[in-house]
Parts: sequence; structure tokens; C-alpha cells
Amino acid sequence: MCGILSVWNKKEPLQARVLEKAVETLHHRGPDSKNTWLSSDKQIGLGHARLSIIGLSNGIQPVSNTEKGIYAVVNGEFYDYLDIRKHYEKLGYKFTTDTDSEIIIPLYLEYGIQLFTKLNGEFAFIIWDERKKQMICARDRFGIKPLFYVWDKRNFYAASEIKALLALGIRAEWDKHNASMIFQGVPSLSGSCFKNIAQVKPGHFLVISQDTLTEQEYWNFTYQDSHQKYSDEEYIALFREKLSTAIQRRLIADVPVGFYLSGGIDSSAVMALSAKLGKNFQAFNISFDSEVFDEEKFAQELAAHTGVKLSSIRVTQQEIADSFSDAIFHREGLVYQTNGVAKYLLSKHVFNSGYKVVLTGEGADEVLAGYPSFREDMANSLGGLEKEFLFDKLKESHDLAGAAFISEGNYNQPALKEIKSKLGYMPSLWKMSFDVGHSMQAVYSLPFQEIITACNPMLSFLKEISLPNKNAHIVNKSAYLFCKSFLPELVLSYLGDRMEMAHSIEGRLPFLDVEVVEFANQLPIELKIRGLKEKFVLYEAVKDLIPASIYQRNKHTFSAPHAINDTEKKSPLEVHIHDVIHSRDFMDLPFFDQKKTIQLFESMRSKSKRDRMIAESSFNLMLSAYYLDKHFIKSSV
Repeated sequence: MCGILSVWNKKEPLQARVLEKAVETLHHRGPDSKNTWLSSDKQIGLGHARLSIIGLSNGIQPVSNTEKGIYAVVNGEFYDYLDIRKHYEKLGYKFTTDTDSEIIIPLYLEYGIQLFTKLNGEFAFIIWDERKKQMICARDRFGIKPLFYVWDKRNFYAASEIKALLALGIRAEWDKHNASMIFQGVPSLSGSCFKNIAQVKPGHFLVISQDTLTEQEYWNFTYQDSHQKYSDEEYIALFREKLSTAIQRRLIADVPVGFYLSGGIDSSAVMALSAKLGKNFQAFNISFDSEVFDEEKFAQELAAHTGVKLSSIRVTQQEIADSFSDAIFHREGLVYQTNGVAKYLLSKHVFNSGYKVVLTGEGADEVLAGYPSFREDMANSLGGLEKEFLFDKLKESHDLAGAAFISEGNYNQPALKEIKSKLGYMPSLWKMSFDVGHSMQAVYSLPFQEIITACNPMLSFLKEISLPNKNAHIVNKSAYLFCKSFLPELVLSYLGDRMEMAHSIEGRLPFLDVEVVEFANQLPIELKIRGLKEKFVLYEAVKDLIPASIYQRNKHTFSAPHAINDTEKKSPLEVHIHDVIHSRDFMDLPFFDQKKTIQLFESMRSKSKRDRMIAESSFNLMLSAYYLDKHFIKSSV
């Protein structure tokens, strides 16, 4: 993985030192080498910070074909690149590096903007076509790799991270509308927390010419809810085969490849299928000083079962509190949980252990309906006694912290009725969003309350996407909404790329291989959720490879310990929140009323466990707003 950027300055000549300064802000994404390129007229600039994974000795970018006037910078991995490379070598194409990134040049020369059908991987890239005088900026299908941009009708700027755009002279200001959407639990697909700084949507590309910018979609999720084509056994065998192939693709590297291993089914499946290849693999696990959230024993059991070496790091609540600010600096966005801070610390441990690449289990819950909200949607799709039975069982189920696996609030609200009318049902995942947003109503300042009142974030979000076919099962419809919002903005960013790349770690995601996803989207719904068992096809696919204890577990979302618990002793994060909300800088934020915030905080321990957990999400959002303001807004003034 790497950091990339581009500038098209149409008024004044670019200065090399400005590009170099911006690339330096991406050092954590690419500590191995940095390079910039300027066009002869100094209007076009490209920058690249390299994390060398493939082609260690000769992978400097931009990659180019100077004869054809094509220059490109790439972040990520293109899988099956060896076959593509061999194809073009037979046709006489001369490659100048051993990297996978360089295949983008001959593919573009042959297919133009149709090249995406040939790409499978985690990527973002920028191409400058000198002859056509156009720039192309693209992002992978799922949003694994970030790409932000600014277009002011005259100049264009793009970069892997917002901090590089700020180094190019863009000013950081709050986008209060997008912030209001996030506070209400529905992040924008195309915006950011900062005014005029957008992001390329997953599965899309931009074409920028002298006077225009157009956005085009090249891929989207499609679902086929038809009759069952194969037996259960055949579907399960096919899924295992496709996942195994996806893993093999992601094991190709010129450096050692490690694994994140939580002890849940997703990472355990990836580890178990990889172990069958017979290599001496290293896995990494995070454990907590809170026994309720600690899953290390399951990771140890899987490691012993597969013969894999396991390196665990124990993270304390004090370390989570101390690292919150750094994690937000790298996230560059608002967050409602501390799980990403734990991932930040785990990635640091992996880096210190000498690794650059890890395989992870992210994406399985989204494509195989693994979250509790999907089981609630499944129950709602049933009728009669079957529905009643499943709801009773869901009410009895709880997560690691004791929260029920079912929505329990009052959802008979006008804003939600409007969504139900539009979609034909009310997605359970947006009930959770509503709960968090409703909790925050108590702390807004009067001016920001007007913005919140004027914004139905769910309707705003639906305007950004095209809905799946009407006949899709409601579980697949909800999965689609999740994959268009929380997947890129939470799972792949805060729990993925941004925390991994903060320590120069490349995460590879077998469950988000395009062939795996497209196969999963055609599965009968009963192979995703069967009774109370989520991700049924995955459990069955690796049943013979994992310990019975892991096979028999249901979904337990990766979670860091909560700030406010049932004990009288205040946690380090609770103390940290207390100090921040009482500060002068917090009072300067444009969103919150400090007095109301303090009152809510002081009432936390008198709330029920469920209400306390929802309110805690609100305080994490406030804390992240405080640090975004500190790191970016105030430093940009």
C-alpha cells in the first residue's frame, strides 16, 4: 500500500517543494521511498509515498509510458497481475518495474475507462493522460482504499488522505451538514467532515478535463433472489473454493505475510484455510484488560489447532485513552466507538514485529449478513409463529457487553416512517443510527440544532445511491445499505486502512475479493442466516478446519471495553472525556452546548445499560470532533 496525490493547477505553475511537502504528510503510508513528478508546463503534479511489498528494488512511481504520454500513481494491490503482465509481455510491452502497479498502464492503453473489469484488488489510482489532457481518479469497488479530492472549477487536487490536501494549501473548515449526518448515524458516501473536500465513491471513477469533472460508476452490488440452483453442500463447497482462491491471491508478496486473528469465525476461517497451504504463518491478536471483551483464548485455541504462531498484545483502557487523539489524526473523521483505537495499537505491534502485510477478516459480516441487525430484519421478513419464535430468541441473546441483539427503542417517528414508506420496511441498522442520533439531541447548541432539524440523514443518503432491485430480500437490501455506508466509512477506514496504514501496515481482505462477493450476493438467503445462525455458509465451509468452540459461537462483534461501566471506579477514558468536555476548546466547537453536555455526562451512571451504551457512542463522537478540530481546523486557521 502507498500514499498518492495529484494536482492540476491551471493558473499558476506548480512548485516541486509544495508537492514534496504534501507527499511527506503521507510518510506513514509509504516510508520506503517518495517521489514526485511535474509536467513540462508545471501544471500537472503527481506524488507517491511507497510501502514496498512487490518489486522491492525497482518500484518507484509514477509508473509511465512516456511515448504514449501516460503517467500513473497507484495505492494498493492488483491481484492476478502476473497473468496480466505475462499477457502483455507476449504482446511486446516492455515493463520497467516488477510491481503489480505497472499493469495499469497497458490496461489503460488497451481498454481506456473500461479497464476496471480486468482489476481485482484493493486500490486507488490516478492516471494523467497527456494526449487527451485528462486525469482519471478511481477507487476500488468497496472503498478499501481512500481517495479524497477538491475541485474548485479551476484547479483539482486529490490525495489518499486529507492531511496531504491541507499541505497543498486547502483550508480545513467544518462541513456542518455532513457532520450532522454522521452525528445521526448515517455517514455520507461522497462527503467528508470538511467543507469542499469530497471523496471518490467506492466503485466509481472521476474524469477531469480542462473545464469539467464527471463521476461514473463502474461496479455496484447486485442480488439475485431466485430459486436454489445447487444443493446446500454444493453452495458450501463452491464458497470454500472461492474464498480459498481469494486467500491465495493475497498471499503473494515479496515480504512476509501475517494475519489478524480475533478468535471469531471470520479471521479464523482465513487463518484455517491459509494454514492448509502448509506455510509457517504468524498471527497477531489483541487482548484487553477487561475479561468481558477479551477473546484471546479463542485465538489461542485456533492457533494451536492449526499450528500457527500467535503473538498477542494486551491493551489497557489507559492506552486506549492515551491513543485516542492519534487515532483520530489518522482517521480524519468522526467515530462513535473506540474499537479503531485498539486496532491502531494492534497495527503498531505488527509493525514492531517486522511485518508489512496482514490478511484480515473484514467484509464477511457485510456480504454474509453477519450482524445482529440482519437477524432482526430476517425475523421481520417471516410470519406467524416462526417470526414470534425468532424474535423471542433474539431478545434472549446479548453481545459481550450484555446489550440485546435487537432494537428496543421507540421508532414510531415521522422521519423513520418516511424511510419505511420509501424502502417498504425499516432497516434495523438505521434503528441503531436513530438511537445514537436521538441521544445526541440533548447536547446540541441552538444554531446547530437548526441544521440537525433540517436534515433527514437517511433521505440524504438515499439520494446518493441507487437502490437494489425491488425483489431483493430485505436482508440483502439492508446489507446493501450497510455496504454503502458503514462498510467504507467505519469498517474499512476506522477499523481498517487508516489504523493499519498509520503504522505502514497493508491489510488484505479475502472476503472482499470481487469473485467472493459476487458469488455471495447470489446465495439463497437461508445460506446466510439459518435460524439464529448468521453466516451459515461460512461456518459450514470451514467446519472441519476449526475447533468446535469457534464453530459453536454466534457473532460477537470485535469490541474494546466501554468507558463507563457498572463499577464506581472511573475508567481512564471516562476521566479523559470528563476533562475534554470541561475544556475551553470544547466550548469553541460549533456543535455542542457545553452545559448540556456536562449534564448528560453526569447522568450517565443513573441510566440503564442500554441507554448508557448509546450515550457513550455520543461522547465518542464528541471526543473525536474535539480532536478533529484540534488537529485540522485550528491548525489550518
